[in-house]
Amino acid sequence: MRALSTPSAGRYEASKTALVLIEFQNNFCKPGGGSYGGPKEELERLNVIPNTIDLVRRARALGVPIVWAPITYNDDFSDLPVRDFGIMAGAADRGGFKRSEWDGAIIDELKPHPEDVVLARKTGLDAFAQESELNAVLEEKGVTTIAVGGLLTNCCVESTVRTGYELGYNVITLKDCTATLDEKAYLQSIEGSLPLFSIVTEKDVFLEQVTAA
Repeated sequence: MRALSTPSAGRYEASKTALVLIEFQNNFCKPGGGSYGGPKEELERLNVIPNTIDLVRRARALGVPIVWAPITYNDDFSDLPVRDFGIMAGAADRGGFKRSEWDGAIIDELKPHPEDVVLARKTGLDAFAQESELNAVLEEKGVTTIAVGGLLTNCCVESTVRTGYELGYNVITLKDCTATLDEKAYLQSIEGSLPLFSIVTEKDVFLEQVTAA
């Protein structure tokens, strides 16, 4: 575990801060996506997609590294780690998140730039787990603070935040850039568990605290 490097006076150096953006994929975010009906109302209520577009544009201008963490699978789902219980039960039968298909792609509005990092092997909930190499990417870039957004708040986002905290990163949860299946579950995570492992704040507050590279 790295020694926690607490930012002075609530400031974050852009070069040592990374956005980790989870599962902004057609499956969740676009009509026709396999899971779109689930978070649709919460995405709209919280204005998540427009907020995240603004976040990425401004963070990129400040020099903040951007890491995309889509969840994707082989066409035969041979790399699906848990098939029989929990949130991923039946995923292979539903056929979503194939990395070879539109459903698994990051939405066009947030299409990664060449300088961004796109994790190629996130097959589980936690962006640090499996073969995603997230920790190695962050260490190589000298990152000490991660700001996390994406889907679903109480699942992949929370799993990633918890591990980031355990690994010694300064962790920020961007509450207006994340959503889950309903408001109750969102609030349980945002107000209940996530403050135990991260600073929970809005994107504008976070961006105001970033010192440009």
